[in-house]
Amino acid sequence: MRSALASLAATAAVFVAADARGAPRPDLIILATGNVVGYVDECGCPRAPMGGLDKRGGYVSALRRAWGGVPFLLLDAGNFADIPGPGGDVKTRGIVTGMNLLDYAASGVGERDLASGVEHFRAVTSEADFPFLSANLVREEDGRTWIDPGRLFRRGELQVAVTAVTRHNPLLRLKLPDGGHVVTRDPAEALAEEVPRLRGRADMVVLLALLPLEETRRLVEAVPGIDVVVGAYGDRLTADPVRVGRTLVLYTGDQGKHLAEIHVFREPDGRLRFDGRTIGLTRAIAPDPTLEEHMVSVLAEAQEAERMRLTALPSNGGEGRVGSGGYLGSGACTPCHAEIVESWSRTAHAAAFRNLLARAGRAHPNCVACHSTGYGRPGGFVDREMTPHLAEVGCEACHGPAAGHVARPAQPYGKVTLPTCTACHTAEQDPSFNFYEARHLVDHGASGR
Repeated sequence: MRSALASLAATAAVFVAADARGAPRPDLIILATGNVVGYVDECGCPRAPMGGLDKRGGYVSALRRAWGGVPFLLLDAGNFADIPGPGGDVKTRGIVTGMNLLDYAASGVGERDLASGVEHFRAVTSEADFPFLSANLVREEDGRTWIDPGRLFRRGELQVAVTAVTRHNPLLRLKLPDGGHVVTRDPAEALAEEVPRLRGRADMVVLLALLPLEETRRLVEAVPGIDVVVGAYGDRLTADPVRVGRTLVLYTGDQGKHLAEIHVFREPDGRLRFDGRTIGLTRAIAPDPTLEEHMVSVLAEAQEAERMRLTALPSNGGEGRVGSGGYLGSGACTPCHAEIVESWSRTAHAAAFRNLLARAGRAHPNCVACHSTGYGRPGGFVDREMTPHLAEVGCEACHGPAAGHVARPAQPYGKVTLPTCTACHTAEQDPSFNFYEARHLVDHGASGR
């Protein structure tokens, strides 16, 4: 049975309006994200673009207006960081600043956030106005928690305890500046100590869990006293709450495309009741102007940082153009393969970058690699100004850099295999793609390439 909260509306806008008109007034609203994995902007998904700091801010603002006077608690389960690097670090810092603007109270920490070590994590999150929590990231030498295991937050008449765990990884061992190391501890063991400590001082306990849902179920059954779990693991999404005994569990999905929303009610007998759902941050949600401006600024800074990184990449031996990394552009194939290049020019590959711009209005940073040639590789696509010959999905996107083939035509070159195509034609982006059926559309007839 769908919860009363979940049945209020089919869309975010209607959902907020219905709340304001007729639903029971909550004593607290908890909003949470998780596994954002560096997505400042919407996901860029061709069928249903979702997410983005701007729409997250728009929904939070609309909900605050609809429930004037109701206290809010914003949380993140962790794994919010982008891939470390010049552009990725800009986006991670931008996500943290966006969380500040949204008044987040706390965040968990995951392995992705620690991908480049403890000091790098501290650097890219140094501007956070909220604490990072983990009950099972501990110092190897003495078992003490590395960061705060949990915090208490006063919201209205409620005292809310928040703690967090990440999945135990026996291979994780991160060096600390003082020579020690951070390792993970079994989440159940850590929470068996932390939850009772928090429970005695709070009205309710919220767990931020970077764990598979099945593992979370076992954890809640093993550790009594947890009221609400906000989970994130891969793209796992729970449209409606999962109930494990009296505990409400919601999973947020990934890439910032959804928000977990939990309404907390104090019953006449003093007990707390919890209801919730996940809400999709679609384009139906009006963006928050402040978050939209911030998002655009972050993406521009990240794009420039990435451009500087790409232009600094060395060539792969000096073949082809200076600093080309062996990429020449499809025009270099024409002298020997004029009919094939002409055939390619009529495919969707040849218009991939233009179609991206037409659909999104700009080159979405998460989409560029699959709408250009050699992006992220030495001498590959940088932008339309510096490398216009590598915009679109050209010959070398499928067959590899051509400079070596041009220099030695008799050498084997450019065999296309299943992984060549499925690197971009993923289940998420192109669920109906079948390599064996689709290949004939671009195999250039008898060439087999």
